[in-house]
Amino acid sequence: MEFLKLAAERYSARKFKAQPVEQEKIDQLLRAAQLAPSGRNNQSWQIYVLQSAEALAAMDECTPCRFEAPLAFLICYDIARQAHVDSNEVNMGLVDSAIATTQIMLAAQELGLGSCWVCRFDAEKTCDLFSLPDEIEPACFLPLGYAEIGPSERHTQRMPLAAHVEYR
Repeated sequence: MEFLKLAAERYSARKFKAQPVEQEKIDQLLRAAQLAPSGRNNQSWQIYVLQSAEALAAMDECTPCRFEAPLAFLICYDIARQAHVDSNEVNMGLVDSAIATTQIMLAAQELGLGSCWVCRFDAEKTCDLFSLPDEIEPACFLPLGYAEIGPSERHTQRMPLAAHVEYR
């Protein structure tokens, strides 16, 4: 699939079929994350694969946005492994996690899976319920699976590039 076509077709799936995701596809999604660029190649992201009934129930306690997905990734970053940039206050662990999450979402689309980036969650409860070590910070949840419904009508609405791009 051509990249721009893939990027255009990817959308936030907000209802999933109960059909489980095959392990081979999970492995490919994790490989996409592994290939993501990161600050100083520190690869500070940490992924927890949530597929057991207990793990998914714990996710439901942290966010209302699982959308009945049979699989989700809890994407975090390791504070100790994140790159540090002396010239600014950028949280490179969060940046690394965002890049890895984006690659997973695009790989999911290519594999016929839906995904939805979820930043609406209780971070403290997430750390507690998933027993995250002190150095691990949650960045987002990523529900994954076979989408039950297509994109919203807003999916194709984009501001003109001129609103975001300035040549100098």
